[in-house]
Amino acid sequence: MLLVEDNEDVAAGVTAVLETFGCAVRHEPTADQALDVLNGGARFELVLSDIQMPGKLNGIDLAEKVRSAWPAQRIALMTGYADELERARRLGIAILSKPFSIDELHALVACEP
Repeated sequence: MLLVEDNEDVAAGVTAVLETFGCAVRHEPTADQALDVLNGGARFELVLSDIQMPGKLNGIDLAEKVRSAWPAQRIALMTGYADELERARRLGIAILSKPFSIDELHALVACEP
């Protein structure tokens, strides 16, 4: 799984939970860096990205680029900002509203141990 989250504390917490689900997690702090990883040929069961983060791209921009380049790639977004939800929903992408529960996260991911 590719986790894209600029807040190191949030990233550490989400990574710890994902690892308890059996997921192998790679963390990138910006959408720009995540896109570089994907453009480099790395593939993941799921790209889970925050929406708000520093850099040229935000999470919705990343989702649009991923959808265009790799239509089969699963991607989900997470945000604490309600005003971003409508643009994300138009993409037809799963959205986790922060704060989300462990059960909500578990329902979204399907990692094989």
